[in-house]
Amino acid sequence: MENLVSEEIIEETYSKIKDKISKTSLIKADKLSSFSGNNIFLKLENLQKTGSFKIRGALNKILNLSKEQQAKGLIAASAGNHAQGVALAASSLNLVSKIVMPVTAPLAKIAATKEFGGAKCTVKLCGNMFDDAMSEALRLEKEEGLTLVHPYDDNFVIAGQGTIGLEIYEQMNAMGKEIDYCLVPIGGGGLLSGISIYLKIKNPNIKFIGIEAQNVDSYNQALKQGKPFKIQGKSSIADGIAVKQTGELTFNILKKNVDKVITVSEEEIAQAMLFLLEKCKIVTEGSGAVSVAAILSGKLDKIIGKDKNVICVISGGNVDITTLGTIINSALISSHRRVPFSVNGKINNSTITEIINIITKNGASIYKIHSTFDRNKLDISNFSIFIVMDTSDEFQKNKIFAEIRASSSNFTLLAK
Repeated sequence: MENLVSEEIIEETYSKIKDKISKTSLIKADKLSSFSGNNIFLKLENLQKTGSFKIRGALNKILNLSKEQQAKGLIAASAGNHAQGVALAASSLNLVSKIVMPVTAPLAKIAATKEFGGAKCTVKLCGNMFDDAMSEALRLEKEEGLTLVHPYDDNFVIAGQGTIGLEIYEQMNAMGKEIDYCLVPIGGGGLLSGISIYLKIKNPNIKFIGIEAQNVDSYNQALKQGKPFKIQGKSSIADGIAVKQTGELTFNILKKNVDKVITVSEEEIAQAMLFLLEKCKIVTEGSGAVSVAAILSGKLDKIIGKDKNVICVISGGNVDITTLGTIINSALISSHRRVPFSVNGKINNSTITEIINIITKNGASIYKIHSTFDRNKLDISNFSIFIVMDTSDEFQKNKIFAEIRASSSNFTLLAK
């Protein structure tokens, strides 16, 4: 498959779709800039229609189908964001669509896909990851004669995603700033392919860094082998980029345009989601936070240096509230800001009061507490208290632990 996407094609694409999409904001993230020593700008595709960039490519692909192809009905596979883009684009054109999603797709994405697609949209759940859903979509394409809207390995889709690069270029120009680095998530590779094509033409000196989840680093592995292949992969909170095989077309584009690939862990992604929510007031899904995760992890310090203008593409914000709560809780625990521990031994009500006083006088707060007083039937002199406290940092946690241990020799403190 040949790359047919150019600067002119991306600009023509933008003229076709701009009235049907949102021109998303590009903002400077002051706290992230201070942390990194660079000027960090966030491209907020989490505020795009359907909550992610995917509507751009899906809409452009569907608009460029023949009337006959459109009439057959559309089929797509997606972990959630492409699904919503196809569903909305199809319903806006009064077309029938069938979307295959993995059973592990976030409930919010499944519900939103059905809502965007309306009466002419059918959602089928199949397999545990995107690639399983894609296999089923390819089967249905042949069996039912549907027209496939591929999520990334397609020139029209890549051109649609490239309109983000056009917007970034215009927005940075309006601020009188040049781009030094651009950090973009990699799943199948369509997003980074489109953005890099446009911006590399405008300024060949821009460095592109692709960010993958460690659990599903298909492009990183493809680079080592010299070609795309299906990796084993694991589940990831960055479900939007959990693609086991990079596209053939996108691989060749990325190999030419991308200067570096960074992988980030599940914990680093969770920390980035918490940082964006708490410090930047931005809700994002795991895949949308990976570029920020790369910065917070320190993995880019020696690569980028200081005083550079850095773009981070926040690709989507479609996260289940329940999932978000779990991820934030995990991030708080890993950063020593939410601390579970237990106290076992000769404990009575005055002991509990003393422990609570130590926690509160040090400025921490109690998130959860329970004891075994009502369950211990064998030894009335030994009980256990389980406490979860919220602290400001590891130093405060250690100070509280030291005071609790010093308060009595009748019990043992066990940190989780």
